[in-house]
Amino acid sequence: MPRSSFSMDKETIFSPAKINLFLAVTGRRNDGYHNLISWVAPVDFGDQLELARTEDGKIVLTCDCSLIPTDERNVIVRALLLFQETTGIQTGWRVHLRKRIPVGGGLGGGSSNATKVILAANRLLGFPLTGDELAILVSRIGSDCPAFLHQASCVIRGRGDVVEQVSPSVCQFYKGRKIALFWPIFPISTPWAFSCFDESVNGFSSISRSEENLRELLTARGSLDGPFQNDFEPVLGLKYPTIVTLLNALRKLDGVSCSVSGSGSSCFAFAEDESSFLTVESLVRSAWGAEAGFTLAKLL
Repeated sequence: MPRSSFSMDKETIFSPAKINLFLAVTGRRNDGYHNLISWVAPVDFGDQLELARTEDGKIVLTCDCSLIPTDERNVIVRALLLFQETTGIQTGWRVHLRKRIPVGGGLGGGSSNATKVILAANRLLGFPLTGDELAILVSRIGSDCPAFLHQASCVIRGRGDVVEQVSPSVCQFYKGRKIALFWPIFPISTPWAFSCFDESVNGFSSISRSEENLRELLTARGSLDGPFQNDFEPVLGLKYPTIVTLLNALRKLDGVSCSVSGSGSSCFAFAEDESSFLTVESLVRSAWGAEAGFTLAKLL
């Protein structure tokens, strides 16, 4: 994992991806968002951000990936504009993004980028915003953003803005657990995935049953054998059957447990040993081709 570092005028920031060890969609809200219950865990795979203060008041973003927009379509730019507006401090910012997290992959890359750059900007300016004010600000940027305020496992509820830290004993138990992350060459639209629940009569999970399932997963600390619940998996299977077909094949392997992360298209798998991870990679390449993304990572 790249280390973060900073001086008074600039900072290099590690922006981690996340996986959803549990994700239940429990209903649609009046504001158009959806209510979730999810256990989110950051991993040591992610992007790198280089943030520097400037005196011209402008926000300039560059990226090593030509597919990433660098204007206000990018959540980093929107986040820094909102930071300027909220603090009333018109310091300019120059940001360079080294992109590794796949776009549209359900790993929270944009939300992580936006949140980590806001935390760094707040540090560089001497903490003009309190922790509570930062939480309010990042929740305005994106539903996933509050989960990235702390570099530790957490449970999110509501539209993602209600964050509960997982107990230190649970965090410590899973910290350092190795996983395989893998993704196909195609992204998946999060709005499309959520719309599938709206169109289904019985699409939402029971809140009480989901909370019970989450408690069982959080307290069954002997292993991460699953089964993991992610309500998006059956939805994705309707349009992207290759994802579910691969996951079902992996579940037949001894000592392997796996799931979709977020609304896809990325997935993750736990395995018992290096040989099992090699088998996972072989099956991923066989199902999705050599162009598919694959990396090993650890839970933070």
